[in-house]
Amino acid sequence: LVGRSLRGIVNMEELGENTIVIDCDVLQADGGTRTAAITGAYVALADAIEWAKKNGHLKADVKVLKDSVSAVSVGIIDGVPMLDLCYEEDVRAETDMNVVISGSGKFIEVQGTAEGEPFDRALLDSLLDLAVSGCAKLTELQLDALQKEPVIGCAWENLRQRRSGKRPPAGRSTAGQSSHEPDPSGRQPAPRDDQRRPGPRTGASGHQEGDED
Repeated sequence: LVGRSLRGIVNMEELGENTIVIDCDVLQADGGTRTAAITGAYVALADAIEWAKKNGHLKADVKVLKDSVSAVSVGIIDGVPMLDLCYEEDVRAETDMNVVISGSGKFIEVQGTAEGEPFDRALLDSLLDLAVSGCAKLTELQLDALQKEPVIGCAWENLRQRRSGKRPPAGRSTAGQSSHEPDPSGRQPAPRDDQRRPGPRTGASGHQEGDED
């Protein structure tokens, strides 16, 4: 679902012979995890494309993204149409849907189920209208997030340099912030990774750094 949603707004010819892998981790789950993953994944995708342009992996004038994309859940709870269902609402829903919509308001995917009684066309239309309004708000939030200073490029570049045996630029940590400012308490700062005892390090995925699989 996440892959289909993102491919729906990507110009594959402009992307060229490049592959972008997006790992979706929903850190706080309260229903709607797939829709949250899609909405956040678009921000990561747009950020990654801008980083690729700045670092010469894509030409600066290519337009890889045809549109934006977001997703939201809707459903009927006690006869009332509701938007962005939490877990308690989702399990009680008489009808629930996941709706994926482009920034221009076009539908990419609609998944709907009648948990109890079948629903009619009028109910379907009301839920889709609700989803469109919700995704319009999500699109605004995505644009706001992308206007802020991105950190993905700096973090990725520092990780690449560490794997190649190079140290990150002086004065910058993997979060793009200074790592050499003195501690006002007078305590010695914790050693950086390159100052610790040698040995294999393991990332969040469980793979040792340097693994290529």
